Amino acid sequence: MDDLNLNKVIARLEKVEKENRRMKRVGLACLLVGASVAVMGQTRPPVRNIEAQSYVLQDASGTKRAELVLESGAPGEEPSPVLRFLDRKGSEALSLSPTRLELAGKSDLGPDIILDDAKGTPRVDLGLEHNLPFVLLNDDKGIIRVDMGLERGDPALVINDDKATPLVGFGLSQGKPSISVNGHDGYRTTIGSQPLIGVTGATYWSSAATLVLYSSDGKVIWSAP
Repeated sequence: MDDLNLNKVIARLEKVEKENRRMKRVGLACLLVGASVAVMGQTRPPVRNIEAQSYVLQDASGTKRAELVLESGAPGEEPSPVLRFLDRKGSEALSLSPTRLELAGKSDLGPDIILDDAKGTPRVDLGLEHNLPFVLLNDDKGIIRVDMGLERGDPALVINDDKATPLVGFGLSQGKPSISVNGHDGYRTTIGSQPLIGVTGATYWSSAATLVLYSSDGKVIWSAP
């Protein structure tokens, strides 16, 4: 074989070798892409829906601590989802449904529900204190401006200033109605039934038509009738 033919053969072999290397790189790239797709497919399993009539969460000892169930209300009503949390003794601590939130009393004072505004300031607080219901309405600084509740079993409503100082009060005391207006100077006016001391020194309840003015030291300065 002369040199010319030999050079042609060598050139043809080099061309074939380049083509083989290019095909290997293409094959390797395809293999890597295929492997990546396979790995991505493995890390993203298909979404599965779990359907059931109820869900129960138990602790390590097998005690039921939470459940999500469908419960029917009055006859003929559609069942509603109810979420319950239970303590270690199995007693219900919290129950949440589309229409009700119930908290069991666990603290010394009792349970309460606090609603915050968009800034995180508590604006509404309602609950039980020593088994008596209450509702507190706060301003944008979190200061209590309205206090509603039961005092010794009688309803009462108190309006406070921006320092939470009581200024106006409405309510019943031993079942008898009265209104109290308090000034920052200590003077006070009450309208309605209230305990007064008679000329004999005995305490009596006045009528609902009573008006009494008190000085800053708590003494009666005028009353009618």
